[in-house]
Amino acid sequence: MQAEDIDVADAEDRRRAQAALTNRVDRLKARGQRLLEEGWDVNTLILLADDATRLAEIGRHVGADELIEPLHAVAALLRPFARPPQLPDATTRDALAERIAALAGACAGFRPDDAVMLAAQALVERTRSEENGFPLLVTPPAGYAQIHAQVPLPARAAEPEPPAALAAPPAAAEPVFLSEPEPLPATASPVASEVTVDKPADAPGATDAAGEAARELALCYYLGEAGELAQAITQHLALRGIGVERYDRVDALKNQLSRHPPGLVVVDAGFETALDQIGALVKSARERVVHRVHLAAFSAGGDLGARLQAMRAGCDAFIALPAATPAILARLDELAEAQVADPYRILIIEDDRTQALFADSILRKGGMQTLTLTHALTVFDELDRFRPDLILMDLYMPDCDGMELTALIREREAFVSTPIVFLSGEQDADKHFEALSAGGDDFLSKPIRPKHLISAVLNRVRRARRQQRRTPSPPSEPRPASGTVEQARLLERLSGLLAMEDAGTRNGGLLFFGIDTSSVQERIGWSRLDRALDSLGRQIADSVGTGALLTRCGDRGYAVLMQDRDAPTLASWAAAQRTRIVEALGEAAFRVTIGLCPFSVGIGDAAAMLDAAERAAAEAGLAGVSIVRGTMPVDPALGERIRSALKAGGFDLVFQPIVSLHGEEQAQFQVLLRLAGEDGRLHTAAEIIPAAEREGLMSEVDQCVLARCLAIAAERYRLEQPLRLFVSQSAASTRDPAHLAWLQSRLAGGEHPGDWLSIDLRLADLDAGGEAAQRFIAGARALGVLVTISGCDTLAAAGRIVAGPPVDFVKLGPGPAGGRTAAQWAELKDTVALIHEHRGRVIAPRIEDARGAAALWSAGVDYIQGNFVQQATGDLGYDFHASAP
Repeated sequence: MQAEDIDVADAEDRRRAQAALTNRVDRLKARGQRLLEEGWDVNTLILLADDATRLAEIGRHVGADELIEPLHAVAALLRPFARPPQLPDATTRDALAERIAALAGACAGFRPDDAVMLAAQALVERTRSEENGFPLLVTPPAGYAQIHAQVPLPARAAEPEPPAALAAPPAAAEPVFLSEPEPLPATASPVASEVTVDKPADAPGATDAAGEAARELALCYYLGEAGELAQAITQHLALRGIGVERYDRVDALKNQLSRHPPGLVVVDAGFETALDQIGALVKSARERVVHRVHLAAFSAGGDLGARLQAMRAGCDAFIALPAATPAILARLDELAEAQVADPYRILIIEDDRTQALFADSILRKGGMQTLTLTHALTVFDELDRFRPDLILMDLYMPDCDGMELTALIREREAFVSTPIVFLSGEQDADKHFEALSAGGDDFLSKPIRPKHLISAVLNRVRRARRQQRRTPSPPSEPRPASGTVEQARLLERLSGLLAMEDAGTRNGGLLFFGIDTSSVQERIGWSRLDRALDSLGRQIADSVGTGALLTRCGDRGYAVLMQDRDAPTLASWAAAQRTRIVEALGEAAFRVTIGLCPFSVGIGDAAAMLDAAERAAAEAGLAGVSIVRGTMPVDPALGERIRSALKAGGFDLVFQPIVSLHGEEQAQFQVLLRLAGEDGRLHTAAEIIPAAEREGLMSEVDQCVLARCLAIAAERYRLEQPLRLFVSQSAASTRDPAHLAWLQSRLAGGEHPGDWLSIDLRLADLDAGGEAAQRFIAGARALGVLVTISGCDTLAAAGRIVAGPPVDFVKLGPGPAGGRTAAQWAELKDTVALIHEHRGRVIAPRIEDARGAAALWSAGVDYIQGNFVQQATGDLGYDFHASAP
């Protein structure tokens, strides 16, 4: 970090910069101590001198005068030994020990007491003692017993009391933690309490423990060689306030890890063999320290054995290389996010004071921040201020019942996706569905065990926060300059869409608004030109709608990712936008051309798709709009790579969860095929399958994938973690009788759970395959294999499916561009009903948002799949219990 990178314009920023500096000085001190204890290393000595000089300069900028002289003293002592490199003598070692001690004293005396430290103190105290894995309440906030007092509201007509069963008290086996509070005097009328958990400021040792927790949380140990990936991780985490210490020796990392456990440990692929040792130390550290120590492992192969090793070592994340750097950084971001002392905010709406007190105390014991309202109509005064991560409410309340209140909350754009969970004694399943159809996300029945309540709330909130990081901000929230997102964000989203098996049939594509500024830059200057480009970005952002992503590509133009229109409609829209821009800015301002690269072109790489759209814009000429036509050129080397992968097991598999909309918690995933190319990018199934068909290798690829899946299912079965895998098979395999015989021989061992496999066949292949395809379906089901038919677009298509041999699942097609009309929704409901009538279940793929999922639930769809649930990843760790409504 350079000194000029620190913004000290404001006092709060200054204090935070000082806190970050002291953390870095502490780490420099620890490195110096290691030199003294473990022996001299010239490279480490040089780095220590350079870092001391750099930190002294930073201290000058942020007002940390007490640290400047001790840092300069360390640098001055070590610098003569750097050029030429030489090892210090015993006298110098003694002098360094004295200067390290002086630096430690100065750092201890300077320690700032800012908001970062106070947040760490709260984190330490919330997690100092645990019961059943959840932090215990330390001290109730002042006046806590008064928060549920009766509050007089304006008189209104009497409401009938709900049946007593609807407000059932907790079971006797799970006692209420606090007794019902006494009523307040008439003068006291608080209706809400925002609860936080803090240890008294003068508690012995609180400040030291808090400071230590803050330093360790803001630290990452990276075991790996220096390189572009290590540098990218270091720079990215530094922007989050997390320092990275890199180690290239296992013993050095083990020594530091045992002494000062950080918040995050990353083990690069070159040190996979040491993962067991590192994992054992991390598990030990987790038992000693109050913060979570996360462990992430990179793997060069990503095979099942490596994944099992990582799982047994206690890894929180497993990343198979090669992988896109933005995807790696996003995964590390999720682990870093889990360390932030930002408690989950839960809004409780419950008119029964005893029940409200029970839920409030339990959730506070789970480390959450609560706001409790005993009158439903007061919720709208608190929503914007409290900004809850989740709303927990009763179903029956006198002023406004839970379903009515949910509908009112959902009308506010900022809370459309906020999880709403009902907690009620209602046992009628129809009432449960009615509450969910009103906009609720989950229904919990009273009485409920405390650990179940905590688990249900935590899982919902974690998923909601993760989804917020992966989806565009709603229009009500401020967006970056010109209404754009970072280019890495757009490319990551595009990569996720291209990774889907149906990427080539998706609507939409990537547009590039190319800008030629050569004629005006010298005339108006870069500053005014930059403002003009920002103005153009705002115009584009206003016209693309909320579902699109827009990013600025320097002074070359803007890229827009859109999915709600087919290619011809998108081209017409682009032409209209160009006309509007020219009319608004004038042709003399700068020349604007637009290139469109539809998904149907079949480009499998996000960066390549952006390049294609930009080239099309450059070639648009006077027409103003140009479309990338045709299909991707054939890669002549891909066939040979497929042959090599078949021999060496070199295919990669990624998994996307298929989630029930009706409470089923079956673990099931769609299996997607990948193959690493020589350039490091992953080829998707949309590229692999045509190449394999040209080479006559499709049946072998199908068998290779099935064999891998069989091994995964058998291992999960052995671990008592059964799952179901949906595996696509080609038309060539359905026509080959030997393929069915091969499958029968592989299933004969019985080392897998029942119903573990569903073979996924395209409806177009089924239509073209005739009797051979029908025989394959009947034969597969006779072996106990489930069958899925994909691509059912219409009621007529469903009719063709149910007229043949029975199938277990039907996967819907993509649906019309721009959304369904009322008549098309009615046809969809009839389609689902027809499939249900023939004992089939319906899966809706490509789900990107909560509204789409809710609409499909109302149409009777059984399961959803898509990026709204989770992007395809290399692990099988999705929490199906948390996703079940």
